[in-house]
Amino acid sequence: MKQSSKNWSASVILSGSGILRHEEWDRWTGIIHGFTTKATPSTDPDAGFRTIRVKQVHGCGVVIADTSEDDIRPGDALVTSTQGLLLTIATADCLPVLLYSPSPSVIAAIHCGWRGLRAEVIAQTFKTMHEKFGVTSERVHACFGPAIEACCYEVGLDVVTPFGEKSVTKKDGRLFLDLAREACLQLVAAGIAESHILFSHHCTKCDPSLFHSYRRDGSRTGRQYNFIGLRPHNRQEQ
Repeated sequence: MKQSSKNWSASVILSGSGILRHEEWDRWTGIIHGFTTKATPSTDPDAGFRTIRVKQVHGCGVVIADTSEDDIRPGDALVTSTQGLLLTIATADCLPVLLYSPSPSVIAAIHCGWRGLRAEVIAQTFKTMHEKFGVTSERVHACFGPAIEACCYEVGLDVVTPFGEKSVTKKDGRLFLDLAREACLQLVAAGIAESHILFSHHCTKCDPSLFHSYRRDGSRTGRQYNFIGLRPHNRQEQ
């Protein structure tokens, strides 16, 4: 049931620390990014950064992170141009989306469940990046972390109704939602090139050895932590 596209990439590699990352993004020395797994010994991926989190509410709220923040505010996306901050979101089937604009140097981390995608959290995040920091869509790159894929994400008619047929598949009278495909469509609608989008192709429900999954294990499950940060003293990358 997985869909394919010539622009979809599965360049995710597992490091010795048990953290997944997109190999193609390693060419950018100004950022750190990754997605923790059950093999990750700590949820703090880099002690040299200050970790910033939000209280995720499955909506479309965007929080601008800066060095003066001490509280954890409600929202499902974080945006910053400040170096040394690690934007972090937690998932256990929902889709983590990381955005990077090399020039101006701005990053974002987005928590995308079906409710957040229905509320257009991606569009709200890019709007914030554009209005607050002058980011233009042609400069933005996106990568996805592990999430439940369409092979396992069966949903009801009430869930799929807001989404188009490109994000929904039917099999034996059952409906399946493809979170990654829907996120891709929304990114492209915001003006981001599909060739700038990297996919994970790891299904959290399918792999109990590596990932936590709410659909598989229920409320007792743990969480993956997905992060991106601007390295201190980074240079603008073209």
